[in-house]
Amino acid sequence: FLISRTVVLSVNSSHVNICYLMLAHERPDLCARLARHIITSGGSLVIHVDEKAPAGFKEDMLSRMEGDLARIFWARRERVYWGEWSIVQATLNGLQEIEAQNIDPDYVYLLSGSDYPIRPLSQLAEFLQRRPGVEYIDLHDAEASRWVIGGPQVERYRYRHWFNWREHTRLFDLSLKLQQKLNLKREMPDGLHPYIGAQWWVLTWATCKKVLERARDPALVKFFRTTWIPDELFFQTMVGNIIEDESRLDKRHLTHYMFSDYGRPVVFYDGHADYLTRQPFFFARKISAHADKLRDQMDETIASGLQAPPEVEEVGRDSGDYRRFLERQN
Repeated sequence: FLISRTVVLSVNSSHVNICYLMLAHERPDLCARLARHIITSGGSLVIHVDEKAPAGFKEDMLSRMEGDLARIFWARRERVYWGEWSIVQATLNGLQEIEAQNIDPDYVYLLSGSDYPIRPLSQLAEFLQRRPGVEYIDLHDAEASRWVIGGPQVERYRYRHWFNWREHTRLFDLSLKLQQKLNLKREMPDGLHPYIGAQWWVLTWATCKKVLERARDPALVKFFRTTWIPDELFFQTMVGNIIEDESRLDKRHLTHYMFSDYGRPVVFYDGHADYLTRQPFFFARKISAHADKLRDQMDETIASGLQAPPEVEEVGRDSGDYRRFLERQN
């Protein structure tokens, strides 16, 4: 992504106050369309713009916005790179802005700028209100179960990673092999147990504040700076160690996203509207930057008010429809 990473949106509800922490798309028009969709439903917005963004991104996005622009705030910017700590820091910057602006939500919902709602946000608020205090995060014991289909898992944190895998693949591989040969393993700091999982989560603000507090420890940040793909480790490990009551942890996704068997994210295009509107999720990602018709159809479906809310136990669950669609992507 050219533009990344964090946008935070707050949607007011008579039942539950939700903040959306969005990792922004590189195109300001698509960011504005998603933000406008949420703001018109009563939300507040905190935006983090990647330092690599083209000049004028903020002004371009604002020019496309509608509604009360006084409810938009901007987080401290980071230069973000895939697989590095910077994506976590951008996310933390968004949480810090929520704290600084005293938004005080019940939940924070992590989104990407390539996401789009596929159901009325009122259904999301109703769902969260029915199970107050539950944390929705895909986390797995990194030392007890295999989450990654192929490639490093425990090696992500047991060894130090100084090189970006995409930009310096050979140096990344050589560094890892040398550390393995010299047996330069390390342990998690502060007795933390490692957890791993998908980047996207929906967490209570109370838990987010505890993560923020831990992130103020320089030694902890120093450790995770040299882990590989820390956005799939840091929040998962923090939440896994913070929440002692397992009944409060729910591994279901509230955003619909898919990966092929080759580990590539499935992209949704025009023509996928019927499929997406049937899914028991509240958002979908990745929506193609060229799928304007798909976004139009999602807007029309939501505005119609004809979608029945999904049953609580169905939300975030795989279906035969899901698997058949996945097979067609491979």
